[in-house]
Amino acid sequence: MPVSIIHTQIVWDQTYKLEVTDLKFSKLDGSISKPVRRYDFHRSDMVGILVFDISTNEFIFVEQFRFPMHKAGHETFIEIASGGIEPGEIPEEAAGRECEEETGYRAGSLVPITQVFATPPYSSEKFHLFYTEVDSANFLNTSSGTESEDIRQVRIKITDIDNWIKSGQIQDMKTLLSVFWYFNTFQKS
Repeated sequence: MPVSIIHTQIVWDQTYKLEVTDLKFSKLDGSISKPVRRYDFHRSDMVGILVFDISTNEFIFVEQFRFPMHKAGHETFIEIASGGIEPGEIPEEAAGRECEEETGYRAGSLVPITQVFATPPYSSEKFHLFYTEVDSANFLNTSSGTESEDIRQVRIKITDIDNWIKSGQIQDMKTLLSVFWYFNTFQKS
C-alpha cells in the first residue's frame, strides 16, 4: 500500500518521540486519499510478563500509579509486570529484568506468548509478551520497582481471576490478553 509523505515534523523527541505527518495513502479500493494528518507516538518496544506462582496457584500482578489512568478515574492500575527494552537488550533479557524489578522474583523459563501493537491508531509501540512460572525458590526481594515507580504486588488466585476481570479491577489490554492466553493454553477441557 503506497504512501506519499507530504511533510513530517518531529514535535517532541525525548523519552518518547511524537511525529506529525501529512500524507496521502492508497485506499483499499485503489484510489488515492486526500491529504490527511497522522500522528505517531513512538517509544522503544516493551515487554510484559505474566507471572504465575506454581506453589500457591496465584498470578502475581503489579499495582502502581499511572498518570493517564489517573486522569481516566483510576487511583492505581493493576497489570502484568512490564517495561521498556533498553538499548542493546533482547526482549527476553528485558522480561527477566522487569520481572525481578517489579515482582521481586527471578523469572523461570520465559515462554513467548505473542507480540502485539498496543495502540495502532496512534502509536508504533510493540509489546513482547511472555509467561513465566515462579515459586519461593525464585524469590529475591520485596521489590517496589525503580526509583521513579511505586509498585506493590497483587496476588490473585487462579480461581478468582474471572471475578477481578468481570468487576473491572483489571482493565489493561496486555494483561487481559496474557490471562486469556494462559487459560487457552493450560486450562483446556
